[in-house]
Amino acid sequence: MKANELMIGDWVTGKKWRENPFKLSRINDNGKYYYGITSDGTQVGPFLFEEIEPIPLTEEILEKNCFICNIHNIYELSVDTDTFNNLISYQPNYGGIYICKETSEGDFLSEIQLKLQYVHELQNAMHLFKIEKEIVL
Repeated sequence: MKANELMIGDWVTGKKWRENPFKLSRINDNGKYYYGITSDGTQVGPFLFEEIEPIPLTEEILEKNCFICNIHNIYELSVDTDTFNNLISYQPNYGGIYICKETSEGDFLSEIQLKLQYVHELQNAMHLFKIEKEIVL
């Protein structure tokens, strides 16, 4: 993980505090200190960048976030908005994710295929496609 990959709202964990992941709430002093909020609302930090690590993207996390596993062992999530249908497909064995945006008429507007390993990478990919879905752990 690189510091420039992280955004406010990304889920990470502390190397010495793995049992309590936290969502980044602020980054101070030009990226030196990282602060967060745990799922129960506890504020944590400051952490140095070297003290935090990414959270592996697991099947359990996908299922907790309404991804449904089909018969081909591909996890899929459809996020509809007024204008677009966003389909997110994730294949655990490949580590790849496919996101496509289509109009209500079924025309594909854009698509992206990435190899992802961590929760914050999924969050950033969804942000890139303007998919407003809150990831829960």
